[in-house]
Amino acid sequence: MAHLRCVLLCTLISLLKANCTAEVNYLTAASDEPQFPDVWTVVEHSYHAKILMSLPQGVPPVTATIDELYDRSLGSGRVLVTGGGMDNFYHYYESSQQMFIITNHSCQSYPLKEPQPLYGWNYQFEPDNFLFGPSALLSAAKILDPTYVGSDTIRDIASDVWTANTIDGYTISYYFAVQQWSIGHGGMRIPLLIKVDGMETNPWDILDHKNMSIFYDYMDFVPDVSPEHYRDLELPKGLECSSRKSLDEGKQLPDLPLGFRTHMEIILGDKSGQIVYRGWMYYDTTRQLLRFDLKGDDVEELEYDMKLIFAYDSGILYAINSYTGDCKMSPIKPGYFGSLEGSVVGNILMADPDHFFHLDDTWSQNGSGSSWTRGVLTERWTSTRNDIPNPEGGNYPKVVLDYHFIRSDVLIIGHADDVSVQHPVRVDVTIYDPDDARVVVAEEAVNFLGFSSLASDSFAMGEFDVRECFMLPQQRSWLKITFEGIWERGLDTHVRDFEEDLARAIINGTGTSIIRIPEIQVDHDDNFVFAVLLLLQPAPYSLQFTPYPDKQPTDQDHLVEELINDADLCARYCLSYTTFHCSSFYQCPVQGKQCFLSSIINSTGTAATDVPCPHFVQTVSDTHAVQPFNEEVEMWINEEIVKQTLVFQYPYTDADGQENYGVYTAVQMTREMFVDDPVFVDLIREDFVPLIGGARLKDEYNNVTFKKDTYISCLLTCKYYEAFECNTFSFCYDDGTCYLSSQVFVRPMTPQEVVLDGDCIVIGRQLLDEYTEIKGAVLNIDANMQFSGILDPNYCAYDCDVVTDFVCRSFDYCSDTGTCYLHDTHVLDAGDGDLQTNATHCTHYSSSYLTDFKKHENVRISGTRDVYLLYVTLDQCAKECVEDADIVCNGFDFCQEDGGQSCYLTEAHYSGQGVQVSDTLVCDHYERVYYDGQDLNTVVNQQEPKKGYGPGDMAGLAVGMLISSFALTFVAFYFYNKPH
Repeated sequence: MAHLRCVLLCTLISLLKANCTAEVNYLTAASDEPQFPDVWTVVEHSYHAKILMSLPQGVPPVTATIDELYDRSLGSGRVLVTGGGMDNFYHYYESSQQMFIITNHSCQSYPLKEPQPLYGWNYQFEPDNFLFGPSALLSAAKILDPTYVGSDTIRDIASDVWTANTIDGYTISYYFAVQQWSIGHGGMRIPLLIKVDGMETNPWDILDHKNMSIFYDYMDFVPDVSPEHYRDLELPKGLECSSRKSLDEGKQLPDLPLGFRTHMEIILGDKSGQIVYRGWMYYDTTRQLLRFDLKGDDVEELEYDMKLIFAYDSGILYAINSYTGDCKMSPIKPGYFGSLEGSVVGNILMADPDHFFHLDDTWSQNGSGSSWTRGVLTERWTSTRNDIPNPEGGNYPKVVLDYHFIRSDVLIIGHADDVSVQHPVRVDVTIYDPDDARVVVAEEAVNFLGFSSLASDSFAMGEFDVRECFMLPQQRSWLKITFEGIWERGLDTHVRDFEEDLARAIINGTGTSIIRIPEIQVDHDDNFVFAVLLLLQPAPYSLQFTPYPDKQPTDQDHLVEELINDADLCARYCLSYTTFHCSSFYQCPVQGKQCFLSSIINSTGTAATDVPCPHFVQTVSDTHAVQPFNEEVEMWINEEIVKQTLVFQYPYTDADGQENYGVYTAVQMTREMFVDDPVFVDLIREDFVPLIGGARLKDEYNNVTFKKDTYISCLLTCKYYEAFECNTFSFCYDDGTCYLSSQVFVRPMTPQEVVLDGDCIVIGRQLLDEYTEIKGAVLNIDANMQFSGILDPNYCAYDCDVVTDFVCRSFDYCSDTGTCYLHDTHVLDAGDGDLQTNATHCTHYSSSYLTDFKKHENVRISGTRDVYLLYVTLDQCAKECVEDADIVCNGFDFCQEDGGQSCYLTEAHYSGQGVQVSDTLVCDHYERVYYDGQDLNTVVNQQEPKKGYGPGDMAGLAVGMLISSFALTFVAFYFYNKPH
């Protein structure tokens, strides 16, 4: 090829500078001379020529084939010279005044104002005919004014011949077909041959000069470049061309939309072959979230589909097995994206959230916008980079990226804003050998299919659902927030806006990542709207630390006051500590559950513990804001409710056609109990409430301890434990320990009550189960006692149960002021006008008697009925059993008989010795329940009956209120049938 370059170089030198005359053989011209064919009358925009160049007098003779493309409107062209078994490409661009010479993967750039040798072709007579390559000689004819000299035969084709002499002594002969040829783009006299004669230098001996001829035989000449060849006018992909400039210096690199989704066709290739597989990506710049799905059935390395979610706002990567739901959480390493085995595609798409697709100032536009990518008009941008991570470690020294963007004037139908936007269509990746930057080791590509942008205010929570990573009860909370407001006054048509506004308020108010709120459900009744949201606990804080060998902390380290039996909680203290920058921590479970924070990795001083403790060192330098616990988020919500600042409003048109706004104010929040088993949900949802996650009760509060396989078995043990009434239990998943306690606790729990342990959860009995609520109602009488600063009505129930100064039978809870009012009056005993039913932010709770009884279906106590009541409700029957002073009532049978509802009170206890029980289809027995493990008679004589009314009575009260009359009449006939 070096010889060919010399030959062609000499051709250029001779053509432009030699001063001699060449002999030309041609037939005598006729008197009626034809006019010289002007190809530019046919070539309006472009041409495509294929030429055979020959230098027969060279020693040795030289032949090369030439494929030439030229776009007249763009002022750009490409010349491919094939000779000596090698291809050499020459690209030139008038817009950037640059020319590129390409051999293999080597690219050299030169300015057009000082062009390097183009093998004899470089003409620029006027801007409209800015040409390089053999066909530049056609353009030269307009300046040289060729003379018709006769006719000849070229390849058995009759031709006319014209000649022209250059100022430097060369003779150019033009051979055109005599007849017009039909070439599919209109008729024209096509060029057959151009011959240049003159003094040439022997390429192999620069001292040898002689007359030589260069022949350019036109094998094909098409006056229009077909669309499939327009890409050939662009520089080949994957090239590093030094000093490359954009073809249009005024054009800016396209910006990606702030949010988008796209399917991807990922192509990986190296010397061993090619792999094609599919993926899906969803990106939200505003919320710093990225989702990347991989299809396992396409790639041998993956046995299953993977869902990768990058939460850049918290620095956590969630890798979820789409088949099993298994989840692995890890910190996002700087510059890391994707987990494609042996591939760099993921790292190419994502540098970091602020440099998506690596779109920076290193890119140059080298596509004309006239090429097609998958049938789409595109512009190509290229960047050579040294910041692409190598899966084997470090960065590749040289990777060339070529992005193809939709041309700016292409309208994208269905775009969020329905305007023209330059979406990416494809990215090509060329990876060079780290040891030899001239050798390509792999080529990869990604086709973006169905790329669609999202509105900037989109709020797609479901796309980033990571609840599979938080399946344990202590890792999630269902929060029910009650809003005062009429559903039809705006919210019925703005449900999606309401969900997003609520999530956004929580995120902005607490710093919670949106990824922790995967679901919000909205429901309503006549006067209230209910939002139930799922709140996930933060990802483990310990992900930002690396375990080091055990070491004893010293007196130079800071000891956390609280007892901590969990490395993750200790990590949270380290990350949020502000007195000094915490670089490491020690978690000492055997030293009184202590946590030590250190400003250095290895502190010096006197040992603070007797034995070495697990030592953790912070390894992720790019730390993020510490995510709050769920309990902290709940506290913020309750504070906003008390301040009446959690308020939203939405427009609606009223019945008169007037525009108004419906206002929705949060008035109450409760924590719901939800699990995935619907039977289990029905069993325990109303009975228990989570008190705190990541902790367990201190040992002094626990009555008994068991080993249980599951959380459910621990809960059921508490629910049906008979030795004492289990009001609180703790369960630890790591060792399956179940702790039962008769103590009653309410939220928020204090550090004095618990040991922090991330594998445990504390669950309390829902005290409100013993009460029936009437929303919007209060007793309009003086309270016996009141408390302020209460965030949970369950706390009011606790106060009502434990107060000793009076018998508490009901209470009012007002969420706007956080106040609890205790009464010794039950709502059914209240006088006329004592119940106020328009208390917007308050709820009345009156106790129920049925909580003292355990139901046994389709059985009755045989032969021991002591009191018979006719035409009474189930709730009144329970009331009579508790309050009857004439007998020690230990239960009752409630029967649906032909004569109506009957109630039979009995002193016999269902589990008492000698008590006979018989089956029946019309009765159920209600056993009175006692605890504390004492003798039954002792318990009966000592126990104060619980106060209350049943839910049936409360339902009757509600109906009466709806009828607008507070009047309840119970008709009961007492027939005492005591045994003689």
